[in-house]
Amino acid sequence: MSVNAEQKRILIVEDDQTIRENLKEFIQMLNHDVLATVNGKEASEVFESYNPHLILCDIMMPEMNGFDFLQYINLMHPLHTSLFIFLTAKNNPEDLRTGMNLGADDYITKPFDLAELQIVIYTKLMKQESTFKAIENAKKNTADLPILGSYDFFNNNLNNIAAGAHFLKFNHPEKEDLIIQTVIQVIEQSGLKLQRSISNYQFYNSWLNEKIKIQPANFTELDIRNVFKKLTQIYLRQEDLVINIAFLSFKHDTNLLKKLIEELSDNAFKFSIPGTSVIWSFNQVNEFLILDLKYVSYGFTEKDYENVNPLFNNNTSETSNQGLGLGIFLIKEIIQHLNAELSLKVEKNIIHYSIRLKEIS
Repeated sequence: MSVNAEQKRILIVEDDQTIRENLKEFIQMLNHDVLATVNGKEASEVFESYNPHLILCDIMMPEMNGFDFLQYINLMHPLHTSLFIFLTAKNNPEDLRTGMNLGADDYITKPFDLAELQIVIYTKLMKQESTFKAIENAKKNTADLPILGSYDFFNNNLNNIAAGAHFLKFNHPEKEDLIIQTVIQVIEQSGLKLQRSISNYQFYNSWLNEKIKIQPANFTELDIRNVFKKLTQIYLRQEDLVINIAFLSFKHDTNLLKKLIEELSDNAFKFSIPGTSVIWSFNQVNEFLILDLKYVSYGFTEKDYENVNPLFNNNTSETSNQGLGLGIFLIKEIIQHLNAELSLKVEKNIIHYSIRLKEIS
């Protein structure tokens, strides 16, 4: 079992010498390049130059623990693409939740079986590689578009704007100045929203060219959390989000499901008032996954959903929060593509989406 002929760079962060050396030897046997460090502080010093594809990290370590190390690289390198897997003897739900909320990709409890670890590494690296290829293909697809021109030009500059604003927000010497922080926040949010719009345009173009295919995989709570992590950063409404999850794993197209949840949530944040709840529920009933979304809105109706016209949104009302119109269009297309059943009700300004999706056998 291997991931391409190309070696991947894997960073080990582990203070136990025996475990660290055994891990290094085992991963080298899998034909990957390995760098082993003894704690988060040492790992943070080599992270940028080593640029790992994947990080295996303990939690309880001296000088800088695993949680602090993950927070550090997210803060200092907000656009990094490294996969992050915690390896730890701490297995209580609170620690698991902390790791997931920080953006960890997986969580393996010690003692672990090396064969199991090999499967996890292989699976994560394959998924990462597929994502990178999809991004590159999307860039090629949009290179000749007359409206946006080269995706690279727009995306690279927006990356710089978002990353620069993110850095200033946490490192500006006058970070207690409310006006300065507000301006920085507006810049960061605007950059992130424009990135989403361009990403949606790419997705839309691929959709029109029938390049989106069903690719079954195990859809889990971690996939859901990763979607919300980015959106709450854009809208700064972590406290408004309520998530109830009552399933362990559901086999379907993970990427399309995540895209569906992302667009529905983006619409909810866009058309609801800050301080009001956006409530998600995920329940499995036999072979069906039920996705329910509720929020209060004063600027969105069933008619808006039915009559959406992507890229030509002419609604100029103050409550419309209009965008390109792509989000709702993609919601409708994905639901149809997944053969899902949709119920949309708007009663007394309460928007209620209910989606019923059958598992792929």
